[in-house]
Amino acid sequence: MGKRVRSALWLAFSVGAGMLSAQTAIDLSRQARQVDFTAAAATKPFQAGTTLPGICEPGAMFFKTDAPAGENVYGCVAQDTWVLMSTGGDAKSLGGNPVGAAPASGLGQFYAWDPATGRMELFGFGNLLAVAGRVVNVATESVPQYGASVSLPAGCSSWGLFYFDTDAATGQKLYYCNGMNWEQVAGGGSDPLHGDLVLREDFPGGSNEDGEIGQLGWDVQVFGSASGWSVQHTDGGNGHPGAVRLTSGTAANTGPLIRLAATSSAHLVSDLSSVGNLTAIFIVRPGAAAAAVYRAGFVWAGNSGFLDPGEYVAFEFDTRAGQTTWNYAMQPNGGTKVTVDSGVSVTAGTWYALRLRVTTAGTYRFSVSTDGGAWSAEKTICASGCDGNGTLGTLTQAPWVQCATTSSTSVDLDVDAFFMSISGLGRLP
Repeated sequence: MGKRVRSALWLAFSVGAGMLSAQTAIDLSRQARQVDFTAAAATKPFQAGTTLPGICEPGAMFFKTDAPAGENVYGCVAQDTWVLMSTGGDAKSLGGNPVGAAPASGLGQFYAWDPATGRMELFGFGNLLAVAGRVVNVATESVPQYGASVSLPAGCSSWGLFYFDTDAATGQKLYYCNGMNWEQVAGGGSDPLHGDLVLREDFPGGSNEDGEIGQLGWDVQVFGSASGWSVQHTDGGNGHPGAVRLTSGTAANTGPLIRLAATSSAHLVSDLSSVGNLTAIFIVRPGAAAAAVYRAGFVWAGNSGFLDPGEYVAFEFDTRAGQTTWNYAMQPNGGTKVTVDSGVSVTAGTWYALRLRVTTAGTYRFSVSTDGGAWSAEKTICASGCDGNGTLGTLTQAPWVQCATTSSTSVDLDVDAFFMSISGLGRLP
């Protein structure tokens, strides 16, 4: 081989080696056509990671490895702007924001952004708004917070809360929190001339004769071997102006009562079992918590003059039964008495508001407020499925308060006020 040939071969080898050592990556967008990766063992066409890049060009794609399944793929739709792509499955988006998987299940629900999950989550109304079970703040000065159920909660402590009592009578459903307890926004309907009865008794003073007690004219009766009993006006203090004191006297199982029915035929409610729109409140102060029987409620108007009347619905404290708390009682005529413990202790010298509501005929709702505090949780008596089960008769009923001693020691019961409303009477068009 000649010298010239050897030089040519050496030059070709050197150039080839140099090209191999200086090889660059192939630009598929310019140097390849009809690229087919179907036979490749694996492909990764997108960038991937847990954080979207801060810079992107329109058309770029990114696979977010820590996102929920079906919500992983993002596309760059504008300079440095990523948007979740709808890639199938249950993935959803609103305005480019991922939406949680929880489906809406009721009227009034809506979706809103939850920074804790980085998704649009389902909101639902309650005492507070909640997102996926987490309580969130709302602007209470502009957005009222609502709750709703068949009975009011035991109490409240924040301004700006509203509550909707779903089974209350028309015009009596909405309550608001005054910072301590619930107050009714509008009670007793809209127009007293069109079917509403509202009574208020503050016992301001005056005569103590039968039929002249208070402004409404309460009747006085005595039961048992009366001795030393009395019904007299008394000082209830500045917070309870105008009060009547029922004093039992010193004969066991005896004492007085007042009722809003001068005769057995004069009554306010002809059949309490059929009423579905009544609220009554008695404000009383027991003078003793031993050897006493106190009742306040509605009694059979023709059978009230007994220690244990034949038929009544009432708040009851009866030490003969070992009671130390207010009990809710229903005594059907000739039937079995039903009692439910309120859990609210009776303390001598303490004022109690006793509230009875009837929003559905045959269901009696009871609650107690102690010294102007929040109402206790309502408990019910009805035919079945309530805290106590029983059925009241259809006899005429009158508001009534009773005080008796079970020993030779006299006991007192002060009555500060009585309120009652019956709505929807339909007397006028």
